[in-house]
Amino acid sequence: MLSYCLSENKATDVEFTPFKGAITGAVAISLAIASCLPDIFLQIHYRLHLMALQVNHETRYDVAANISRLFIYEDDELKLQYDIDSMKSLLWDDYQTKLVILINHGRNIKMYTIEKQSFSIEQELVVDVGYQIESFYTIWPLSTILIYDNLRAVLDIYNIDKRQDLGYITIDSENSLVHVSKDLSFQAIVVNYDNQLKTISRFCNSYEFDQPGQVVLQTSVQLPVGYYKYHVVRPGNDDQDNYPIFGIVMTTMGQDKSLVYLLASGASRPFKTRTVYYTNASYTINDKWLDPKTRCLYIKTNHELISIPLFQETTGTL
Repeated sequence: MLSYCLSENKATDVEFTPFKGAITGAVAISLAIASCLPDIFLQIHYRLHLMALQVNHETRYDVAANISRLFIYEDDELKLQYDIDSMKSLLWDDYQTKLVILINHGRNIKMYTIEKQSFSIEQELVVDVGYQIESFYTIWPLSTILIYDNLRAVLDIYNIDKRQDLGYITIDSENSLVHVSKDLSFQAIVVNYDNQLKTISRFCNSYEFDQPGQVVLQTSVQLPVGYYKYHVVRPGNDDQDNYPIFGIVMTTMGQDKSLVYLLASGASRPFKTRTVYYTNASYTINDKWLDPKTRCLYIKTNHELISIPLFQETTGTL
């Protein structure tokens, strides 16, 4: 199911000690406000990519931020502080001579370019969408951003270099997480409304970009009805991002069971399905991941850890 449309057109001062983490590559930072504390604190969550830098002894650049200020570090030394407008989230990447940072300011996204030699900074408005940006994703090699509008439940696709609106995808508002892979493809749970039958169908769609940079549907997996949460599960380690097996975990609203699909990349049907019944009615799923080393998909709840082998027939509780 394609569910893709081409669109014709389309601060608060905070006392904060930035957390310094070793970060390289494309890094997502989310901001959470703990309003129950006397002051406002912001938590910044990093994905760390240290190994290659430590082996090659390369210069390490870190980015830290709070709601109104950006901090740039070189080998743990603070090199730049820069005041910014109210920020919701940011993504950044490390290039040979510069750092490029995209910041979600609520209704617009700005690009901040920092030269490594001089630490001079330039900012530029990338896109002003006119709605509250819930989240966004970046496909860096293609200079393309995916912007999620929660109100319309659509994923707007925009090319930064060409200043071109590439269209939008209608996705499931209850399952709006988008998975972007290193091979320049992405996956999303999309919905199709049948006005005649008054029914809703859900699909797990995989998209890629053709040579001109347009979005193309790669595969579509129809998902069964009767479930509430749908999650695409891939390896948690970025180095294993292109592993040819992925899972889809579907959980009922009553949260008493999950249906698991295991699929090969490019397939429209699962090669294996499993139904998982939870032993404790008050369970909560805390995490899900796929481990290529053990060849298992894991579901971790607050009561148990369930392993589903990719190729064997048994399912175990650890």
